[in-house]
Amino acid sequence: MVQCPIPVTQTTYRQVPVTEYRPVQQTVMKPVVETKYVDQQVTAYRQVMEPRTVDVPCTTYQNVTECQQVQKDM
Repeated sequence: MVQCPIPVTQTTYRQVPVTEYRPVQQTVMKPVVETKYVDQQVTAYRQVMEPRTVDVPCTTYQNVTECQQVQKDM
């Protein structure tokens, strides 16, 4: 008489990396061209910088333990 293998469920754990993407607000300097009237012969254009708040993508990394059910024949 031949016996069939009995499947056994076994829990395994392993470390897996997790990556999270989320926006973070930062203040950056945005170049702006402005025209000012000055009583002179030539109009001069100059670039100025103004602060601006923007969402900047930020990435964080973390290792977590993953639990997985595995079937093995015994």
